[in-house]
Amino acid sequence: MGNQIICPACKSRHIKHLGPVPTTNIFAGQSLPELIPGGSLFNCHECELRFKFPQIQPAELKTLYSLTGLDHWQSDSSARAEWGVARDWILATPIKFDLLDVGCFDGRFFSTLPPAFKFSGVEINPQAAEQARQKGIEIIGTDFQAIEGLPSDAFDVVTAFDVVEHITDPAGFLKQAVRVVRPGGLIIISTGNALSLPLRLLGSRHYFVVNAEHVSFISPQWCKRLAGEIGVTLIAERRFSHAIFNNIYLRIKQIALNIMYRFFLPFFVGLRRQGLSDKNVNLHPELALLPPNWMTAKDHFIVKFQKQ
Repeated sequence: MGNQIICPACKSRHIKHLGPVPTTNIFAGQSLPELIPGGSLFNCHECELRFKFPQIQPAELKTLYSLTGLDHWQSDSSARAEWGVARDWILATPIKFDLLDVGCFDGRFFSTLPPAFKFSGVEINPQAAEQARQKGIEIIGTDFQAIEGLPSDAFDVVTAFDVVEHITDPAGFLKQAVRVVRPGGLIIISTGNALSLPLRLLGSRHYFVVNAEHVSFISPQWCKRLAGEIGVTLIAERRFSHAIFNNIYLRIKQIALNIMYRFFLPFFVGLRRQGLSDKNVNLHPELALLPPNWMTAKDHFIVKFQKQ
């Protein structure tokens, strides 16, 4: 199977099939009336990118993103650990006037920074983009490819929070980010860690992989390997959890559920079919295979590159 698939980033055929991805009816946090096949998860031995195949076609993706509710990606800045890290990194850098946030949604990250900066954003959701404009943010594009049309050396900082997993070719995206940043400027990205213990334990059945809008999966090691190829230095890295509430009870509960799912799947599926789930497995039996949430795990990371 793997020999018939080409890596979407480096075009290598030297890839490994890691397992099937469960079917879902969730896209960007919203339940859809139809099911979305998960396809399979692969690992490229050449560039170490993990990716899903087949993937949702770009036109359909754009339509689905446009239907995303405004409340899905909104959260208070205090609940976004990576925003605090990025803010501190930016404020500690002397060159920091022009900022571009790719996937800025309603521009809420910019509210953590001094208003003297010039803020620009890329946002695919039209309602969120309009809210960002009302805050004085210049929306320069409506999809991730918009960065390709920007002039070189245009910004001091480019950020992309939870964006890389939505992009077919993360290396190509980062090369473009480096191009539009001035020498000495920063590129800051955050995403799931493909080599974290939870993702290695569950593989193609981890909740982060199952999300229909997620197609590519990288790691800090992948970033270190790429840095030398694209003219940047990786100068900082942090691991974090996306959980808003992260008490000991919730951590234990999510660990137990995911271990049960990993090692006792028939028992887990049986409980769901008995009604112990918020999934309508009677209408869609395939949803019984969906993994439980594991938001409390430190399975995300944020890195800071500096252009040479």
